Amino acid sequence: MPKLDGLAGRYLDATGPMTLDLAVSDTGVVTATPYGVPMGVKPAEDGRLLAGKGAFALLIRPHADSVEVELASGHVQHFHRVTADAPLPGGLDGTYRCADMAARWTIAGDTVAVSGPLLTGQHWQLTGVEGDILRVLMPSQLFQGWLDVRVLRDATGDVTGLYVNGGRAKGLLYSRN
Repeated sequence: MPKLDGLAGRYLDATGPMTLDLAVSDTGVVTATPYGVPMGVKPAEDGRLLAGKGAFALLIRPHADSVEVELASGHVQHFHRVTADAPLPGGLDGTYRCADMAARWTIAGDTVAVSGPLLTGQHWQLTGVEGDILRVLMPSQLFQGWLDVRVLRDATGDVTGLYVNGGRAKGLLYSRN
């Protein structure tokens, strides 16, 4: 069984981006939460932690301040610990459009107003993760879902767009208008 002391927290794979929250209960039950989808974790035969229910199958190998995660495809991602109270990146306010989704996001402060073919008038919260990476919190019926977002900038540092990953859709580009 891997050591669980100090495991709980928020982790980031900045190359994705993708965040992963890990929680450990008082009784030692571990929960992994990618994109807001919580799942129970149990010890695997090789000493890693296995989260294998639902949309994601993850094998987690804890390290001091990081975790290594192997996805069902065999792809390995490296996550480092981040704080849960990071500031939002600067220069976000504005309107962004995603041609693939026929959607428009208008960001003002820590809120994004969503307009698209499936949802219009929704307001979602933004939280900072680290540097130019943030979460978009999307309430749902079962859990607090989220998207992981990288802010795209030009050579002068101005925001030009958003690169968005979620549980089912990855690599969505929202261009700033």
